Amino acid sequence: MPIHKPVTNPKGGRPEVALTSQELTQLETMAGFLSQREAAAIIGISENTMTKLIRENESVNTAWKKGRANANLAVSQSLFKNATQKMNPLAQLFWLKCMAGWTEATPEQEKPTINITYTQAPDRIERDVTPRPDHLELDADG
Repeated sequence: MPIHKPVTNPKGGRPEVALTSQELTQLETMAGFLSQREAAAIIGISENTMTKLIRENESVNTAWKKGRANANLAVSQSLFKNATQKMNPLAQLFWLKCMAGWTEATPEQEKPTINITYTQAPDRIERDVTPRPDHLELDADG
């Protein structure tokens, strides 16, 4: 469990939390695989406390960043090995998109233009469908 330092503020408040060296090592390991919420639950502190520790405590921040970077390094090395030694075309394409800025360009296709013209049918009689005031009036019955 984290160490709770005594409250030094004369107004009181919550005790300050500090992680032991063993917890810092554990945090570094978890950082590459878990969210801050999940890591905080394992250590036994709240997510807000974890966020505050990472933001304000340099050793906690360093452990968190180092753990994330080590996990990214391991995945990058595996991806690179799949792309170069195992000749996996999906790994190659993914690497080039992420690392070399490649994009999938779709060819510009000419969009067909449709011209529609409306003409009155020869045997059709147009009627005026505008409501007349005499149709809108109600009779005495209702």
